[in-house]
Amino acid sequence: MSLPKPLPLLGALGLTLAAAAPTTLAQPICCYNCGSGGPARPLALPGRGQPSAALDHFQRIHDRHTRVRTPAATLSSTSVFVGEIEGSWEDVDGYFSIPYTLPVLGQMNILLRGFPTQPLGGNRYAVSGWDRSVYWLDVGDGLPRLLQALELAEDYVPDAADYFYDSPDVRDTCVVGAGCTLNLVPYLRYQEFGADYTTRGVEENDIRFDEIQMAFVTDSSGDAIDAAVLFNDETPTDPIQPFQQGDTILLSTLAYKIDEPEYIYALGYMDVFEPLQASANITRANFVPGVDFVDPDLPANLDAGNRPVRLILDASNGDGGGYGIGGTRKAEFAYGGPFDLGFLWKDAAGYIFKDGLEPLQGTTAAATGSTAKWRLVVPAGD
Repeated sequence: MSLPKPLPLLGALGLTLAAAAPTTLAQPICCYNCGSGGPARPLALPGRGQPSAALDHFQRIHDRHTRVRTPAATLSSTSVFVGEIEGSWEDVDGYFSIPYTLPVLGQMNILLRGFPTQPLGGNRYAVSGWDRSVYWLDVGDGLPRLLQALELAEDYVPDAADYFYDSPDVRDTCVVGAGCTLNLVPYLRYQEFGADYTTRGVEENDIRFDEIQMAFVTDSSGDAIDAAVLFNDETPTDPIQPFQQGDTILLSTLAYKIDEPEYIYALGYMDVFEPLQASANITRANFVPGVDFVDPDLPANLDAGNRPVRLILDASNGDGGGYGIGGTRKAEFAYGGPFDLGFLWKDAAGYIFKDGLEPLQGTTAAATGSTAKWRLVVPAGD
């Protein structure tokens, strides 16, 4: 299957927002699950039960770059976080998170940002490269929203076969040593402007939408140079395409539950689909909700700034390559941690050179014979 190429940017360091073919912008949905805190039904994990050439494409890029990561022996001990998980694993990602407790479900771990790990031996894995910042999406309304992304490639340089190679801004900026990164957001809800959703996608509350992934490239400062929407093969559209002005988007909040490694949870976040405007952008910053700005979509009791930052290892064998990459996880998977890093989210920027390692907490037993799924729940916890 051939992959379409991105269109030129409207402006430097912004999202690729191609002008939609009709001249009138799509209108935002007036009300979506209003007052409920967001989506609240279980659904199969997108991209793992259905084939996706788009995800496969970025998996290959991820594999290409993880093979040439900095050897563990050369890592600086003052810039590395270390976790531990028993067993032998083909793929281990490290996610920084904050705890949040929900009724019935118990303690969840809200993901902030993820990285591939490097094995240190003795069941220990290192995560390097985190400067304590996270990614934020502004659809154009001036409000930063948490964009939980896994870094697929550090110092990303596009090959000729890569989707982003035909983006002049990526090709000109992302040369060896420039510090570009390639990132993946594993789940969000999307409506393509001008598409016929009579039977397309998933339906909830009489609204139909696609469940997609997002890939984006940043410069060394963390500003997006280009971004793309990834659809599964069953969606009647190009598998990879740029965002379009007038498309609408709805984010969930992704979280782990340590004693259920076969699942990832998507907590309700945005209540309505928001239209992508020409000024939409992705940035990397040390913002903290409730400290640096107020996000009305977040629950009032989240108190994000006063929650401890913790490291979780996500390990897998067989198909899948980690939660962040997609694919059908048919074999083994497990969580290691959470490992407390010794600081609160509001203090993260002051701990640029602090390490974290403590004895493994939670389960390390691998769950087998399951396919990973998403669960959607309403965040009404504390």
